[in-house]
Amino acid sequence: MKPRWLLTSSAVVLFLIGPFAASLRAQPNGVIEDLGTLGLDSYASAVNASGQTAGHSLQTPTDIRGFVTMGGSLQPIPTFGGLESSALGLNDAGVVVGFGRDAGGEPRAFRYEPSAVPSLVDIGTLGGPYAVAYGINAAGTIVGYAADGEEWDQAFAWTPGGMQPLGTLGGVVSYAYGINDYGAIVGEAHTGDDTLRAFVYSGGIMQDLGTLGGMDSAAHAINGAGVVAGWSQIAGFGTRAFRYTPGGVMQELPTLGGSMASGEAIAPDGTIVGSSTNATNQKRACLWTPGNAIVDLNDRIDPGLGWVLTDATGINGSGQIVGFGSFNGQVHAYRLTLPLDAPPAIPTIQAVTASPSSLWPANNKLVPVVITVDASDGAGGVPACVITGVTSNEPADADIVLVGALEVQLRAKRLGGGNGRTYRIDVACGSSPDAMATGFVEVVVPKNQAGGAQR
Repeated sequence: MKPRWLLTSSAVVLFLIGPFAASLRAQPNGVIEDLGTLGLDSYASAVNASGQTAGHSLQTPTDIRGFVTMGGSLQPIPTFGGLESSALGLNDAGVVVGFGRDAGGEPRAFRYEPSAVPSLVDIGTLGGPYAVAYGINAAGTIVGYAADGEEWDQAFAWTPGGMQPLGTLGGVVSYAYGINDYGAIVGEAHTGDDTLRAFVYSGGIMQDLGTLGGMDSAAHAINGAGVVAGWSQIAGFGTRAFRYTPGGVMQELPTLGGSMASGEAIAPDGTIVGSSTNATNQKRACLWTPGNAIVDLNDRIDPGLGWVLTDATGINGSGQIVGFGSFNGQVHAYRLTLPLDAPPAIPTIQAVTASPSSLWPANNKLVPVVITVDASDGAGGVPACVITGVTSNEPADADIVLVGALEVQLRAKRLGGGNGRTYRIDVACGSSPDAMATGFVEVVVPKNQAGGAQR
């Protein structure tokens, strides 16, 4: 049985699947770069718009340094007197955030700007002994978590005016992991019933995003459109990556066949990267398209290069993904550049017709109307087309029923004192929201039998 959608006279329906689904960006093969190490293993955490990458690397088994790529090499980031630093985020200006341990071993959140004096700045805590910074936006606002005076972990937002706690969802701890350029913050927070829940914090309000049926969830990243990526436990066993769109609900993303997955970063267009286990329980770096299809990033590189990509931790808007994996038996940070799809051809609509185009008699019955679109995609092909909306010049509640992509049922009805009813059917053709052609056709219910279709 075909699906049916009931429309009113003012309704507009947009189809975000089928012909307008986002095209798969990851096409074989990408170009992978070994970012090197500072001695032993290395791990990438984040990438900015220019491809600059931050992370950390082991100099010795016990001496770890954060890094930021500068001129094709890894620039180590100092500590605050201890044996570890780690870079966890950076913005497009190249300002890096993370933590460095002090002489007593406590992590201290830092802001690192190579050209500034001093370059490394301890941004403080909330009264306790430690803090960790995870993200920074274009305005320089930093987010992370810090110990309060009772040494409970509290999500914070830092500006030059100081560090402010974000609160919790009724519990005692919270953690902030990401921030977009509009100041919306994501992370996880303790609830009153002893669970941790993914949140979005905006305008002074912390919103619980819920779960996918399990107890706990966490939000790791948010883009400029407010789309969130993270992970959630499911009912039973396992975790899943999720996508959350403002005003919607948490969407479960597929795995590579295993029971565990997590979304770690999100691009401006909604592409999410992270990791998933496969059917043999091996962890693999992966990508979820804006249409929620999953791609094993190992399928986008030459298998003869010696890489097994296990984690993807950052993505920018230019098709560059960073993370880490096994490279000839050692853990190395990588930067993978995927070719972007060619811009889709913009279609042309020559004509839109309706059959029938006139509904008579006006007997108050629903009449099937089939829309035909004569269109070309500019490359010699025929684009997919759909009805995007149906309106009427008269009140038409319950008189419009969308049956299929190009089929609608319209009621043969008009007001007795008017000049007849005109339905307007809008259509769109194309392969993406950025390359669509639009058109419309009118179907009339004439005032009397002598009336005809308006064209």
